Amino acid sequence: MTGEYIINTYGEKTILRGEMRLKSPVSYEKHLQPVKDSLNEGDHTLDVTELEFLNSSGVSAIARLCLLARDRKNVLTIIMNKNIPWQEKTFQSLLELTRHSTHFKVEEG
Repeated sequence: MTGEYIINTYGEKTILRGEMRLKSPVSYEKHLQPVKDSLNEGDHTLDVTELEFLNSSGVSAIARLCLLARDRKNVLTIIMNKNIPWQEKTFQSLLELTRHSTHFKVEEG
């Protein structure tokens, strides 16, 4: 089961909606390729305010995007929904892990 989800990319912004339950971080790569492409060129915003569920493989894929942003010296901004408990815990943890990096930030949407 992969869940029901929608991914829309508009230039330097990608919006994830629904529930993403893909099998592995590699499974997410195809879907997040526009984000990677954008981060290779500059900053990118990932809006997850309407993403109700993301499994650990998806979290790992987003963590890889954080590392890519750092490596490219660009900024990945994640706009989260504080009313969805997993988002606050997950993205605050990622922020803590990258606290010495200026290439990843979390904002409330």
